[in-house]
Amino acid sequence: MLKPSAATFLSLAAVLGTTSTAWAEGSAAEAEQVEIPDAPDTLSQSLQLFASASWVDVWGELSEGKAVRRSLGSGPSIGGEALYGLSRDVALGLWGHWDEYSAPSSCSGCSGHSVAFGPSVTYRLTQGTRLDPWASFGMGYSFTSVKVTGTELSFSGPEWARLGLGADWYLGSSILLGPFAELTVGQNQTVPSDGSEGAAHFRLLGGLRVGLTTTSRK
Repeated sequence: MLKPSAATFLSLAAVLGTTSTAWAEGSAAEAEQVEIPDAPDTLSQSLQLFASASWVDVWGELSEGKAVRRSLGSGPSIGGEALYGLSRDVALGLWGHWDEYSAPSSCSGCSGHSVAFGPSVTYRLTQGTRLDPWASFGMGYSFTSVKVTGTELSFSGPEWARLGLGADWYLGSSILLGPFAELTVGQNQTVPSDGSEGAAHFRLLGGLRVGLTTTSRK
């Protein structure tokens, strides 16, 4: 009976090693050639229209030494926004809202409302999924009317920053619904004649919005 020599074992090992190396290199080359396509771009050159309903609270100053909470309480807010997609991630928009304020506990005869509008930039965090989270930044201008014991006072000024966070869920190919929250920082620079420009005021709201987009998502 012939016994395999050490040279035979070495030759066989060399052949197996060469084969394994060639197979591994071929698999790596095939893996490098596989390209994962990007998710469909559903934002570029699309128009998105939103309507929102929320609850708003305000604090800070209406004018120097005049706290907002002495004259205005929280209340409902309705709003709207139109967005146009500049790229697959970024949209430029115009927003507006109407706030109706209730009477605070310190002034049962007080009430008021405000309207504001301005531009915004929205960044979409994902593409190609049903849930579409986003973050936005905007600026604007607001007009506030306050009624105190039968007297109506008017205030207006810039909204220096409007920060928004939310997520839209695609109910269908073109209909969106989702929660959102906003924080706005502004300052009244036009105040009644007996007052002067005050410190910043803040507006915080949370609610739901519904939207319609011209680019469908499958």
